[in-house]
Amino acid sequence: MCKATDWFETQIKGEWKGELRGGCQNFDTWQKNPAYKLDISNSITVIIALTQPFANRSNPIGVSVFTKSPSVENTYSRCLEYMKASSWFKQVVLVVEKSPYILQPCTFYPETDGEFTLSVFSTDKTLQLVPWTEKENIYAEHMMSIKTEIPKAPVPNEVNEKFVKVLVEMGFHETMAVKALRKTGNKDLSLAIEW
Repeated sequence: MCKATDWFETQIKGEWKGELRGGCQNFDTWQKNPAYKLDISNSITVIIALTQPFANRSNPIGVSVFTKSPSVENTYSRCLEYMKASSWFKQVVLVVEKSPYILQPCTFYPETDGEFTLSVFSTDKTLQLVPWTEKENIYAEHMMSIKTEIPKAPVPNEVNEKFVKVLVEMGFHETMAVKALRKTGNKDLSLAIEW
């Protein structure tokens, strides 16, 4: 039986410019990227989306997720993969922590200018992304538990309705969203967007 679930979006717009163009963790400057905090009160599955409205597809983008300040040694982070695309998505499970998660959108290479929109889709309408600075001194006491979720294989011709809804909310026509999900195996939003 089909079941409809309401998904909510929190988003924030930002820029990689000036001192805020650190690149990925392969570079010593990676901590200079913009960062945003996300408070959670319960363990939750979310879809993290990063888009570049005027993107140059040759600039790989991605998001790092932290449970402590990006500038503190021994901080645990999960550097999710980078993609050469105008849109990047990952479905992840966030486990409740005593402090917020820190999301850090970045380009792969440092000194790359650009605008971006960071979005988090979830079933919790109270989630909010807010700018984060080291001055806030927010640290979690526990290590992060995060994993990429791979949906179960769909029955032929069925699609993941959550993925369809997210794609439609991003501006895709529903017919094209369904077609893209079917063609890419209905396993990953980023594959459907690239298709």
